[in-house]
Amino acid sequence: MEKKTLEKFKKLLEGEKKKLKKQLQSFAKPNASVRDDYETKMPQIGDSADDNAIEIAMYDNALSLERNFESRIKNINAALKKIEKDKYGICEECKKNISDARLKLYPEARHCMRCHKNNKVN
Repeated sequence: MEKKTLEKFKKLLEGEKKKLKKQLQSFAKPNASVRDDYETKMPQIGDSADDNAIEIAMYDNALSLERNFESRIKNINAALKKIEKDKYGICEECKKNISDARLKLYPEARHCMRCHKNNKVN
């Protein structure tokens, strides 16, 4: 992959990581001892049974989002390391190039579309 193209994907990945971290910080706080790990805050609405039920539902939704965002950040970090090692855009399964079109839509992709469809991997 050309250096100019790699720089575009690097900027795209870094921008996506920054956006995910900002969204995470709206409902979770960073874990001081683990990089790119967050702790979802339990919302405090009130003391009634209805309030408690709403708090639990909100917390459950936030936990799901936290896991998803943390997973994406982990994959973005892995993609950024691949850029440094000149291995970005290569399918981890078949070792062929991942299409630029796929990388534009999902820049942290680890597999080409053929392997993704055949193995149900990301």
